[in-house]
Amino acid sequence: MLEKKNKMSIGRSINQFNYKRTSFEHEKELRLFHVDLPIPHVIKNGIPREPLTHKHIDIDISELINEIVIAPFADDWFKTMVESLTKKLNLNFKTTKSELYNFF
Repeated sequence: MLEKKNKMSIGRSINQFNYKRTSFEHEKELRLFHVDLPIPHVIKNGIPREPLTHKHIDIDISELINEIVIAPFADDWFKTMVESLTKKLNLNFKTTKSELYNFF
């Protein structure tokens, strides 16, 4: 019974990342999830393997990101910080503040 509960709670926690509000559908984002569940039969050389702490995936970030859109209610300092960080990391992404809630 406990095993079923764990599976359901894992499923629920992942499902929250699959939900996307219609107002953001224009983003056409790609979401990648890697969940390393402790499976007892995953054994290498007779020794159960430890769960992963991270998974390295080689990517070209400039192929995945076109633009960074800052939350509409974020303070200006946050946009400045993001721009500073991307510059420091030699990433040249357009950075804008969302106009999603600009009603006036």
